[in-house]
Amino acid sequence: MRLAIENERRLELAFEGHRWFDLVRTNRAIPVMNAQKDGNGKSLNYNISEAKIFFPIPQDEWDRNPNVR
Repeated sequence: MRLAIENERRLELAFEGHRWFDLVRTNRAIPVMNAQKDGNGKSLNYNISEAKIFFPIPQDEWDRNPNVR
């Protein structure tokens, strides 16, 4: 039932920015995002990990401060 609700939310709220938060809340962000494929069946190589889920650092911060790493 939860998967059915998740899929319905994915379709109904497609362009409203809720999908990522739904995946994080249900602990499915890593497997779902890493399994994404393009139209030819080739992996999109998102390489999501635990470190990238909760505290993503914007690219401009990485560029301005080399000590962030």
